[in-house]
Amino acid sequence: MRRKSESPVEILVKLPWWVSAAIGGVAFIILRWGLPIWAGDDAGKKALIGGFVGLAPVLLFTFGILAAVSFWFGRHRGRLIDEQIHPRHPMEAV
Repeated sequence: MRRKSESPVEILVKLPWWVSAAIGGVAFIILRWGLPIWAGDDAGKKALIGGFVGLAPVLLFTFGILAAVSFWFGRHRGRLIDEQIHPRHPMEAV
């Protein structure tokens, strides 16, 4: 049976927390300052990117939440591994 393909959110949650934080930071910088610099004085480009600039904080918040979930998931997974390697009671490993 084929394995279900993972969504981008699932992949980001399984990666280290700083990956989501970095993507969020880069997306914020590009949307907030990069696109307006790219648009320059061109009225058509400014109209095109007008809605994207307002999306920058939303993306930063979303990727921040993903980073927090990823951090929690990593700590939880680390605890599970530690408990298997170093059980509290010798009989738990059996």
